[in-house]
Amino acid sequence: MHLPRRSIPQISGLIAFEATARHLSFSRAAEELSLSQGAVTKRVRKLENQLNVVLMSRGGHQAQLTRFGRILLPQVQSILAQIDRTTRDLLDEASQHRTVTVKADAALTLGWLLPVLEEFRRHCPEVEINLQTAETETPSLVEADIHIRVARPETAHTGETLLFHSSLVAVVSKQAAAGRSDEELLRTGPLLRLSSQTDAWDDWLDSAADPPFGTCHDHCATLLAAVENGAGLAVLPRLLVLDDRRQARLRQIGPERPTMMSYMMALSPGAATTRGTQDLADWITRAARRTAVLRTVGGMDEAVGARRRFST
Repeated sequence: MHLPRRSIPQISGLIAFEATARHLSFSRAAEELSLSQGAVTKRVRKLENQLNVVLMSRGGHQAQLTRFGRILLPQVQSILAQIDRTTRDLLDEASQHRTVTVKADAALTLGWLLPVLEEFRRHCPEVEINLQTAETETPSLVEADIHIRVARPETAHTGETLLFHSSLVAVVSKQAAAGRSDEELLRTGPLLRLSSQTDAWDDWLDSAADPPFGTCHDHCATLLAAVENGAGLAVLPRLLVLDDRRQARLRQIGPERPTMMSYMMALSPGAATTRGTQDLADWITRAARRTAVLRTVGGMDEAVGARRRFST
């Protein structure tokens, strides 16, 4: 016969009884539990009243276990030990699923990584992601659990994983380019630039072209916004313009141009063995493989399709 839930002894009484029985002292049990001696005595007495038996005799300087107390003690100790083990296991598990800091190239983040991270968050809501963007090629692994940078493959550090190669496209707002050929657009500009890549237009212009230059930006996000708003043309990383919304607004000028750079991912040494970090790194790697494979088949539209299928 099972006891009603309301008849099961409270855990506080069992803890007080076990500590007192182990020390055979209410005062030492109170010290261990950071309670007053009166509080410990009251909890043990409440347990006895609930069970309708005397568990401890109170006399002299020491408490003594009765026959019922000696029967109950090993069972209580076993129960408390099991609760302790279970609690420790849960805490260990929780410590594995912690906040994961991701530091990534800004263009990659805006154009490709954000939906990948959002889909991972839906699958693993217990992992909190702290996202930082970086424009530098130098990895700062102390500052992040996962670091994704764009750099030449030959400069890869030990433990870095190649995600995919980088390429560039020239784009312009469809509205601003309406009725104009690629040649006319490249000839009349204006050409917008990144301050870190002021020579990006060299491969798109012939020696005779001398179009006017427009605003120079220090971040790819503002450069992309300027293009979308019709301020001019820009050369941007292919992954930055994969989004369906951006494709609807932008027109590509000429072919995609590969670069000598690649996107590479590394895990900081201290975070590499934690489950949350490793799970997210594996997720990013699988997404990159799908995108890279289908891009080699059909270009930008295939890459968009890969990302869409991956995230549904």
